[in-house]
Amino acid sequence: TGDWSSDVCSSDLSNKLVDYIVGTGSHPELISESGNIVGFLMATKSYTNKETDTIWQTVTTSQDPRVVEAVLRMLASVLNLLDYDKLLYLCDKASALPIEAFTAAMRDHCQRVIGLLIEKATGDDRTEYLDAPPYELCIRLIRESSMPRSDAPLGLLDVQHWATNRLRELVRHGPEAEIRNKIYLASIQDIASRSPTASGSICALYGLLSQNLATDLRILTAERDLTKIMIEEVEYTNRPQEPNAVSPNFSSPARQARRDLLLAIILNEPRSITPDLGERSEERRVGKECME
Repeated sequence: TGDWSSDVCSSDLSNKLVDYIVGTGSHPELISESGNIVGFLMATKSYTNKETDTIWQTVTTSQDPRVVEAVLRMLASVLNLLDYDKLLYLCDKASALPIEAFTAAMRDHCQRVIGLLIEKATGDDRTEYLDAPPYELCIRLIRESSMPRSDAPLGLLDVQHWATNRLRELVRHGPEAEIRNKIYLASIQDIASRSPTASGSICALYGLLSQNLATDLRILTAERDLTKIMIEEVEYTNRPQEPNAVSPNFSSPARQARRDLLLAIILNEPRSITPDLGERSEERRVGKECME
């Protein structure tokens, strides 16, 4: 048994074994019954990122959704055996997927990965802050899911709700200041440029602000002109719409975040609202927008 386990634990053989189990030609039933084998590789520390690459090749190339779901179910049974860095690598893999790939099964997989990252990051042997990948994944999904699409005029609300809830969980554990400030800056630039993902950036920005609202909001209004940018964004959003355009007045995390952020500015940083901005906000009924 010792010789056999030593042979199986060799990197080359481990990858061949994983390729046989979850390769693109594998059957869903075989994949579903192989969690104990993959788990053995993880438990014996013979599972590497190369095996994740092999598994992810099937996830991203298989034309059979049953195969993809079987792989994700198999992973679900053994994910707890992976260490923090290998879970981060899985998070990176998910980040590279197009938003259309975030089906219910993929969202469940990512939620398990994020939950385990939080659990392992807050253990005794690590600092309390998580690294950037899970935050970047959620923020990217919030931004992209807020964009109107031909098949979803209001955006992908199921993805937006999911990513917003995950970000809310993540901000209890970071990110550390450098990552947070980088996200703040990118979000403000996106809002100021009135890009198609601006409403998602507002949602991401407000989600991160909840970690340190009073201090960070003061800095962003004083040094990054956030008040002016937000009032201009409301003016732009509430401009007269084309006859067949979808009304922006729909319920979504992004819409709620716009109201909440404006209200937070009014309540916490009223001095940032200059007479000119105050007049413009009154004209556009920004106060009413916040409270609706």
